[in-house]
Amino acid sequence: MRAVVLSSFDSTAQVMDAPMPTPRDDEFLVRVMAASINAFDWKIAQGMLTNNFQFDFPVVIGRDFAGVIADAGAKAEGFAIGDAVFGFGTGNRLHHGSLAEYLPTGDACLVAKPDDLTFTDAAALPLAGMTALHCVAPLELQAGQSVLVIGAAGGVGSVIVQLAHRAGATVLATGLPEDRDFLIGLGADEVLDYRDDLPSAVRHRLPQGVDAVIDLVNRGDQFMQFAQLAVTGGAVVSVHRQADPAQLGARGLRAINASGTPAEPAELARLGALAAAGELSAAVVGSFSLENAVAGLAHIREQHVRGKYVIDIA
Repeated sequence: MRAVVLSSFDSTAQVMDAPMPTPRDDEFLVRVMAASINAFDWKIAQGMLTNNFQFDFPVVIGRDFAGVIADAGAKAEGFAIGDAVFGFGTGNRLHHGSLAEYLPTGDACLVAKPDDLTFTDAAALPLAGMTALHCVAPLELQAGQSVLVIGAAGGVGSVIVQLAHRAGATVLATGLPEDRDFLIGLGADEVLDYRDDLPSAVRHRLPQGVDAVIDLVNRGDQFMQFAQLAVTGGAVVSVHRQADPAQLGARGLRAINASGTPAEPAELARLGALAAAGELSAAVVGSFSLENAVAGLAHIREQHVRGKYVIDIA
């Protein structure tokens, strides 16, 4: 099969022929139709995150996928050959990945793909969608509350904007001027240029502050500067584990550190159902072929990315 492979820490990821995987007894083999790319993927392709994951070389890049069950181990249960599915890998051992024509799914969060959801949109949802859900759900937003989303134009941020809007919150989203129409279309009430004096812009719009800050970008002092825009009793969310309960608690704020895992299949199925019903957009803005997947990884690494990019495999 063809796949995007990282052969060693001293190499760069390349598209090449790779052995066809055989599912273990408890695994399914998915014929991958589409796979999306995330910041996680280019970091792995660059040989980063070595302290976070076990690299079992050669490593096939990729986590998100949508496809069709092509084979199943003797003890694999829940799906039949021919079923359309989508999901993402959640394990700490990196070996099989989704930027390939076939993927064994032993440790994946795997659910049925709704008939009304395309493989492309399904592939774009899992990791970004689950991370967004884990950012928004703990806030228990009510109509009339306000949320500042820092880094709103990316894959995770674009879903957060939609989920917060669905909850009835006023959504202030950071981005560039060229992101405005995209973010307003997803439900943002106002788009703030992150290159400007963001604290002043937020205070001008909401002098008392916002009920929640979701920061997808910052660390350290910059993170704390924006955390202070939350009202006393409000919440601050980080995807970079910057929300320190003691530090924020001393300011009367609730600290939430969110990620895409642990992932419950019911949560992913809910996101898929919303997208299939037209109530949530996967925000796919572009695609690459499998043969050009390395260029796709470089694109999201080097550019200001809006929404999600998908690798079309079949």
